[in-house]
Amino acid sequence: MFKINIKTFLLLSSLSACSPHLIQQGNLVSEEKIAYLKLDYHTKEDVLEILGPPSSAGLMDKNTWYYIGLTGEKLAFFRPDINKELSLRLIFNNQGTLLRVHVYDPLTKEIILPNSRKTKAGGHDIGILEQVFGNFGRRYQQEKK
Repeated sequence: MFKINIKTFLLLSSLSACSPHLIQQGNLVSEEKIAYLKLDYHTKEDVLEILGPPSSAGLMDKNTWYYIGLTGEKLAFFRPDINKELSLRLIFNNQGTLLRVHVYDPLTKEIILPNSRKTKAGGHDIGILEQVFGNFGRRYQQEKK
């Protein structure tokens, strides 16, 4: 009887390891919070209280904030099944007042693949023997000078 319970426990625990788990990445903002934002009224401080900190700020323009997030399910090593995805851009004026809110459509997003080409670097490749034995004479020559 005890051996059957152990086998059942091992079988059930191995099956539960393959069950999907929920994932949330980034800051997924709800539509209610986006609708609450008022142009030419809310400041950066107000937006921080309403939406929380942004996922990213503009590199060239600190008056542009981005909120990027998604939720989904992931099963083992397979690609996640994304349920909801949102990308939001907020633009503020120099006084810190909200000027524009732009919600990106996830269906029109562009997939950017990494470039497979390699950049040649100047110099030469140092082999393992040159790394190990290359410094023997250098220290002696530096102390001599």
